[in-house]
Amino acid sequence: MRAILIDSSASACSVCVTTDKVVTGHNYVSMDRRHASAIVPMIKSTMEDAKTHFEELRFVAVTKGPGSFTGLRVSLAAAKAIALSNNIPLFGVSCFDAIASRVQNSRNLPPTDILLIVIESKREELYVECRDKRDTKIIESQALSIPEIVGRFESLYQPGESVRIAGDAGVLLVEAVGEIIKPNGPAFTEDLLGVDALDITTTKEYWDLFNSAANLGYTYQVDLNYLRKPDVSIPKK
Repeated sequence: MRAILIDSSASACSVCVTTDKVVTGHNYVSMDRRHASAIVPMIKSTMEDAKTHFEELRFVAVTKGPGSFTGLRVSLAAAKAIALSNNIPLFGVSCFDAIASRVQNSRNLPPTDILLIVIESKREELYVECRDKRDTKIIESQALSIPEIVGRFESLYQPGESVRIAGDAGVLLVEAVGEIIKPNGPAFTEDLLGVDALDITTTKEYWDLFNSAANLGYTYQVDLNYLRKPDVSIPKK
């Protein structure tokens, strides 16, 4: 059984074609703009690399945010077109879940007490979520300024806890968070990469989809999570 996974939520476009065990095709290109013109050719080339036909796909997964308003709609439109035209399910995966799962399942990174995920928004506020070692959210998904994030982190940090910062905006927090934990010795690691469609393969949802989607027709289970209000709103009159 095969699936296609798509992301254009932030400063990159990526596509992954996979079976339940093996990644057969993957493309990732960093870009700040032109997601709409890039995503369809990337889907086509990744399918060709994977030697896969669209009728072989059994589900589509797409990142549902937080991220760029335009980028999220671009990948969702492409994913929905594939799912609808092939009568297969479409599922959404949180960008926070994808990054957290990538980090937590990495064999090159030790477990930590706190995982602080920070995603670029191209605005003063960043998208942030923080989890403890039990994967419980201790800072819920929201858009906060850097001083607000630092203040919230400082209020929940306990001396001696190990910390990891992840996400493409994490570099903006490294110095401030380092100062908070510095008196307690080195307990700080980083994974400062943004989300990649490939990260979806590390999530629990991905494996659940292979178990549940095999005999399902088209379903639409994606509610985009922008986390902040749009820059432009509809006039009241």
